[in-house]
This record gives sequence, structure tokens and C-alpha cells, in this order.
Amino acid sequence: MLLNDLYLFSIIVDCGSLSRAAKQLNTTVATVSRKLCALEAHIGQPLLNRHARGIHVTKAGEQLYRQYAVDLQTIQTQLTEFKSQSQLLSGRLKVLAPSNLATTALADFWPEFMRTYPELQLDIQTSNHIQDIAEQGADCAIRVGHLPSSSLVQKRLGTIESKLVAAPEYPDINCVTELSEHTFAISQQVNNLTLSHPKQGDYKVTVTPMHFCNDIALLKAMVKSGRCIALLPLSEASSCLQNGALKTVLPHWSGVERPVYLVTTSRKYPSPKVKAFADMLKQFIAQQPWAS
Repeated sequence: MLLNDLYLFSIIVDCGSLSRAAKQLNTTVATVSRKLCALEAHIGQPLLNRHARGIHVTKAGEQLYRQYAVDLQTIQTQLTEFKSQSQLLSGRLKVLAPSNLATTALADFWPEFMRTYPELQLDIQTSNHIQDIAEQGADCAIRVGHLPSSSLVQKRLGTIESKLVAAPEYPDINCVTELSEHTFAISQQVNNLTLSHPKQGDYKVTVTPMHFCNDIALLKAMVKSGRCIALLPLSEASSCLQNGALKTVLPHWSGVERPVYLVTTSRKYPSPKVKAFADMLKQFIAQQPWAS
């Protein structure tokens, strides 16, 4: 590969001879010479002049070294460090996670993490109830919503937007003031919901809930009946909105955003495996259409 040959060329220049470069790269002088000749043939001009006391870099070689070789060495070093980190991360990583989030919005994350860190044994325990990290012997927990102050360390990973949704056949609602006339399905027994508009600010809706459910997935199924509307997190509703199984009600209005946290018990630096998990999960969430 051309990039590998450029990297080899930079090592030759730094070492000052083909033999020392071959020793550093743990290969033969013949291999180094053959790859150097291939690179020179590709570029169309000599990069080094060989002589008995070593090598002399040509003008073209100096230009190539300045423009590309140093950056390639930096990239190679970073790749080596990344590979070493990946190989060092082993053992068990036990994660507590909300069932609905883990099995829907984060479903594609788990295999991606497993492929990146193949030596880690992933232990995922899901529940829609908050579980005690210490009692469960877990390394970390994913939690959604504003958390009370505690001795646990909280790392914010992202935010989930919430939207009012309904079945496609449900009558259109044109104004936020009309909502009080409609039937809601909600997850908690409350009498009002707070909605936000980018220009009009907050608005409290007095609701008359007819249906209650503490499971978001089942709440979504109730909305699909066409008999009610609900305020659902986009992490749960986005796929149905994309395929037309649900529609957004008053699309410019949103519910209260729900932050996503990774929670650990250690107040010191997290273990390398927890840090790797947190970093990769934060990056994954940032790329999702339901995150804000």
C-alpha cells in the first residue's frame, strides 16, 4: 500500500540507512529496498541516493518527507496506541441499562462496541427500574432523566428529545390550546404537561388522561390504536415516525428534554474499559436522529 511505503520512507530518512530502518521495522534490507524502489517508481523520480556511507535524500525526497512523512508517523503512532488499548481492554464489563432504551435506540450500539473491543466480555442487565450499581456488582449504569444528587459520578452522554405523537388517522391538531380537548396516554399520573416552542416559549397543557402505562413501548402501542395521543421520547418513536406508523402532533412543540447519563461509583479516574465504553457511547448517541 502507498501509505505503508510512505511510512517506510520516513523511517529510512530518520534512521539514515536502509539497514537501520530494516532493524527498526523488524524486516529485511531487501524488503525495505524493494518497497522504496516501488515508491520511487510510483512517484516517478528518485527519493534517495545510496552510497557506501549511507543515504542522501534528494530534493524530491525532502519535499515528500516534509509534506507527508511526519504526519504519517503521527498517524501510525496513534493507530498503534489505539490497537494497544483495544488489546489491553479485557475482562468483564457489566452495564445496567433501561430496557426500552437498550433494546431499541441503542440496539445497534452493542454489536459495534463488541467488534471494537473483542476481548471484553459484555454483561448487559436491563430493567425499567433503577438498580443499585454496588448491589448488582456493575461497572456502570445508563440512566435517563435528571438525577438527584448522590455520591455517584455522573457523565452526561447526550439528550433525548420528546414529541407529541399520534396515529396517522388521528384528527389533526392545529394549535397548542386545542390539546386540552384531546385524550392522552401518559406514563405518570399527572394533570399537566409542559411543552416548549423555540419562539413562543413554554406552555403548560392541562390534560385529561384516560390511559396510563409505565412502559414506553406499550405506551407507543396504545397510541397506534388511534384513540389517544402521547408525549414520547424520540429514541422510542423515531423509527415509527420515519416509517409512517406514527405522526408528529404540533411538530414545533417539544416536551422536556431527557438527559442521558453514564453513572459510576468511582470518584477517581474511571477504569480504561468504562472510559472506552463512555466515549464510544457518547459518540454513538451524538450521531442519532433522536438526540439533541
